[in-house]
Amino acid sequence: MARARWGLLLLLVWASAAAAQTWPNEPGGATVISDHAFNTALGDGFNVETGVPIVSDATAPLSPPNVLRFTYPIGFPSGSGPGTVSYEGLNLKDLYLGFWWKPSDPWQGQSSGVNKILFISTYAGGSLIPILCGPNGGPYHLCMAPEWKDTWTWLSRNVSDPEVTLGAWHRIEVLAIRSTTTTSADGVVKWWLDGTLVGNHTDVNFDNYATQNWYMVKFNPTWGGGVGEFKTETDYFSFDHVRISSPNAAPSPTVAITGPTTAATYSTNATPLTLSGTASSGTTSVTWANSAGGSGTATGTTAWSIPSIALTAGTNVVTVTAHTASTTGTATLTVSYGSGGGDTTPPTAAITAPSSSATYATTATTITVSGTAADDVGVASVTWASDRGGSGTASGTTSWSVTGVPLLIGPNIVTVTAHDAAGNTGTAVITITRTQASGHSTIIR
Repeated sequence: MARARWGLLLLLVWASAAAAQTWPNEPGGATVISDHAFNTALGDGFNVETGVPIVSDATAPLSPPNVLRFTYPIGFPSGSGPGTVSYEGLNLKDLYLGFWWKPSDPWQGQSSGVNKILFISTYAGGSLIPILCGPNGGPYHLCMAPEWKDTWTWLSRNVSDPEVTLGAWHRIEVLAIRSTTTTSADGVVKWWLDGTLVGNHTDVNFDNYATQNWYMVKFNPTWGGGVGEFKTETDYFSFDHVRISSPNAAPSPTVAITGPTTAATYSTNATPLTLSGTASSGTTSVTWANSAGGSGTATGTTAWSIPSIALTAGTNVVTVTAHTASTTGTATLTVSYGSGGGDTTPPTAAITAPSSSATYATTATTITVSGTAADDVGVASVTWASDRGGSGTASGTTSWSVTGVPLLIGPNIVTVTAHDAAGNTGTAVITITRTQASGHSTIIR
């Protein structure tokens, strides 16, 4: 037992030392929000808004062999980026960001001297932007610009001014701490290039958005600060790894998908898809997004359900995100949807108790719901969820029952879903209204 404890302690010390060496300017004790190797664009909270390819690059310094590559082909217009990969829902006042980045050699700069690398943004759109700055042909430097609404400013490189080498990997680190108010002049922005501090500002006002926390890190490298120019060569930005942490973040919530499966993958011939699951205490909301399109908010928090996710033929990666006041946690389910062949007939579900009617009233705090289900091949399972909280799997299939469904004062919408082995589903719904027990009175003093 003692050896095991010492082994665990040494492992933790080694992991801490390795992180310090990899990200030397990350604040000590920071809570890691995401540590993502771009062997896939998706994962660790990152979503793809528009397609960006993963390509092989054996020179990747931290997590080879693959990297995320944004390509600017000949004819690409200025003022836009070739794709978007983002982490949303951060809600952080203090944010550390580290990533590895390589600009191509040669690189055609835009006449404005602005080549945006990524965006650290608030919910309303104000951003802090690391920029490859300099005239076409160089020399190039790592600049930083806050952009709040219609206001653009440059933060001076007031510590050092190393040049960016084209065709080489560079480690960029940023520490951004929101100002208390729009006039308090206590916001902090620091940035490093390959471990060298470039800018150190401790008197930044985050105009118009000072009360909003950092919401998103968006890889959308935009060529140029204006429009009307076009690439005459093919250039690219590559990214090897990204790390997001916060010195003062609460622990990330946990979220789990429990229905229609607890596995990481699922195959179905039916659409829409119903998901359900759980999240840890303190979760304030649960949202979802499908890589094939579509997003929304689940019903419930610590026990949640999503009644209808539209699927497209092929692979659908559904990411479920639990939110707290300061951070997020995610779970994913990769769904393979084939619209043709196989069993496409959905099962049916019927509620017979406490009533076969669509509505029912009671003064009880819990209730038993039961009924039947049928399918042309066979019913695999029956699940249930309440919009007021609570979900699970019923006992039985063709004849099923759920005991102890919790009821809150007012209407409680209980949805029962029958599943077959092919992933087809059928639902039945009853609205159970809990009223005050007879004789209840309120004393007004």
